[in-house]
Amino acid sequence: PFSVVRYPKVKFGGVTCDSATTTLKLAASTLNVHYTGLNMKAPATSFIMEFYQNGKFTVDTSYNNRLSKKMLAYVEKLKPGSLVYLSNIKYKDPNGSVQTEPVYRVFIIKEGIIKFGFNN
Repeated sequence: PFSVVRYPKVKFGGVTCDSATTTLKLAASTLNVHYTGLNMKAPATSFIMEFYQNGKFTVDTSYNNRLSKKMLAYVEKLKPGSLVYLSNIKYKDPNGSVQTEPVYRVFIIKEGIIKFGFNN
């Protein structure tokens, strides 16, 4: 017999990919992979953030499920409408195997804005 497990969703502070969040929530949250059919989540073990700063692209890696100090310093300066792009998101699945999600994107909104839509 086989079990069907729904494809996991990457969420940063409960926010799904291609949605919106504030810089404060992003800075204070963790990156996890949610298995809705199993009612469990797996923390990211590492991920990469690419950003444009001082006229050049910079790449930084976090080796846990939180933003690194360099990432936090960058996110702190973002204005509403900015895009945060994370890639190469590694995590362990329920069997203990290392898996990779290719990308997670989220837009920055102003504090106090009420979100709407289907991805919240």
